[in-house]
Amino acid sequence: MEHLTELMQIVDSQSDIMTEGTYIQMCNCLKKVHDHLVNPMEDSDDEFNIEFIRPRVDEIIRDIDRVELEIVRLDQDLKVTETSLKKLKLINRITSKVKQAAIEDVCNSDRRMVGGGDWTFENLAQNYTNVFWFETEAERTHFVSTLNETRLYQSYKVKFNERVSVLIGEAQYAKLDIEVERHRLVDEHNRLTASLPNDEDAIYRAMESYGGPNFDWDSIRSRPVSFLSG
Repeated sequence: MEHLTELMQIVDSQSDIMTEGTYIQMCNCLKKVHDHLVNPMEDSDDEFNIEFIRPRVDEIIRDIDRVELEIVRLDQDLKVTETSLKKLKLINRITSKVKQAAIEDVCNSDRRMVGGGDWTFENLAQNYTNVFWFETEAERTHFVSTLNETRLYQSYKVKFNERVSVLIGEAQYAKLDIEVERHRLVDEHNRLTASLPNDEDAIYRAMESYGGPNFDWDSIRSRPVSFLSG
């Protein structure tokens, strides 16, 4: 009896990857075994017969539909993630565009720091006194020392690359998670498709019963879908 309880727990733990029909079938079988062990004399024969319940075709169709829609959603998420990875680039060279971004960053996007002009070091050097009021010459000297142009660009490059490296790592992990989940769903789809009966009429009747006579199976997916393939 202890092993039977353990087996039931295993079945319950896998219920999320089974079709409803398969799960009910296994539960019914386990119940019959349990009943036989508790009251063996109630069986009419020495060997008790277990009635296996085959999942209904419309249940399989429903699960296939669910899995395919989840795959489509994952494909969309994967496309977004791959696009993000293509756009996330580390700074290698200090280009004019990087210089402008560095100046804007050090100014906190406050154009008063550049006299309302372009984000250039020259404008910053000429106009920073219009924004800052230095109480002592020492404060002014310290600020001017931080306006080393080369050091300013290099500091921005380091800070930018650290931030982008974190984003790249997060996107790569997200991409891996999506690919693993997609692979699992494809395996589930193949298993469900293989469980369909070799009866096209029964399959089409189940599709009509599940989605209705006017349901467009392909319009809500990114690719044509055929339940008869696989």
